[in-house]
Amino acid sequence: MKAYRVRGWRGIAFVKVGRPKGYRVKVRMIGDDRVFEVNKDDCEPLKKSEFCSECGQIGCTCSARR
Repeated sequence: MKAYRVRGWRGIAFVKVGRPKGYRVKVRMIGDDRVFEVNKDDCEPLKKSEFCSECGQIGCTCSARR
């Protein structure tokens, strides 16, 4: 799963959904169903070790990635 940090949304990992439209892209919080539209330049890739793939928290060390 390719996850991203979005500027202005501290501590939450997102995944991209859909195709970019110009400078905007739709993202969904990991662990949530809500979709947001953000500037694609505000998205920074995260390493798998930097976030929890279950709850979506950046820095979470739960066992979701065992």
